[in-house]
Amino acid sequence: MLRKIIFIPLFILAVALFFLALLGFSLKFTILNPEFIKRELNEQKVYEKVYANLPEIINEMTESHGEEEVGNSDKNEGPPFSAEEMTRIVQKSVFQQELQQKFEYVINSFWQWFLGKRDKLEINVPLKENKDRALIELQGLFKAKFEALPICKTRVEAERGGFSCRPKGITFEDAMNILWTEPNSSTPSDFLKNIPDNFEPYAFAQENPEFAKVLKNIENARQKANIISKLLYIGIPVFLLFAILLLARLFTKEWGKIPQVLGTFLIILSILTFIINFVGLKIGLPKILELVNRGFANFPFLKDQLIIPLIKDVYGNINNVLNLEIFAFLTLGILIILVSWLTGKVFQRMGNR
Repeated sequence: MLRKIIFIPLFILAVALFFLALLGFSLKFTILNPEFIKRELNEQKVYEKVYANLPEIINEMTESHGEEEVGNSDKNEGPPFSAEEMTRIVQKSVFQQELQQKFEYVINSFWQWFLGKRDKLEINVPLKENKDRALIELQGLFKAKFEALPICKTRVEAERGGFSCRPKGITFEDAMNILWTEPNSSTPSDFLKNIPDNFEPYAFAQENPEFAKVLKNIENARQKANIISKLLYIGIPVFLLFAILLLARLFTKEWGKIPQVLGTFLIILSILTFIINFVGLKIGLPKILELVNRGFANFPFLKDQLIIPLIKDVYGNINNVLNLEIFAFLTLGILIILVSWLTGKVFQRMGNR
């Protein structure tokens, strides 16, 4: 009776540990692997979609803040930019291949640090050349907008400043010189002043309190992730092995039958884990997608064209890896039973001789 009382909770624990162990290694081969992330982004053509649909993305981000145009609508803050104009600036300053190279570099460096392979987050993304290209494009847009303004009809209009009209006889270069001396006015270079020549997280955090908070939260998450990682890849496998051996010993006192019992347990655990995984796929994925739909309700293009397809594919890959692991342990259990049975037969025949 006591053996049954111990066996049932220990078996439930073994099932839970077995599932967590396989899930942990599935994550290790997928979302915790920078090569997998880079491959997913390429297969889903994320860079191409972002680059080709910048106007839609910019419009969604703008509308989420209740604005009709990107930029500040206050006339004293400089001319506003439409989504098409912002798209032109981005595409001229950062090329698609360059965007991919920089992002993949960040992925590699970030994950090496986040997973504990590096002690310090070492990221240094050069942005000087991109800023220079953006500045050239901004100056062109400023000039085009300035030259498209009507001539000021009165002296009051001319002295008001801003971009409501163009004083007669004032060139674009003259206007820029005036803006340099006016408070609360923006020149093309002012739009890029918060972008560093080289992006280095800790240096950027010193000048941006909000980013410093984000970086601190990421560091805290890294510490927790390292603890969970050690538990997943060291603690759980050790406890699982101990639980299975103890279950086998509770099931039979004959050491010769232990291999067959172990094989049987592996088969049972594999089948139960497959069922748990199947149910989790049917229940878990819709729940995740429901959260995404709520969280990104104001970003329909990002949600429908980028985030949801990516989540579905990543979830499917994790599920496939988990099923492969289940099949491997199921096969191992069968092999252990067959080898144990064949070995027993061989020893039996040798004994009969």
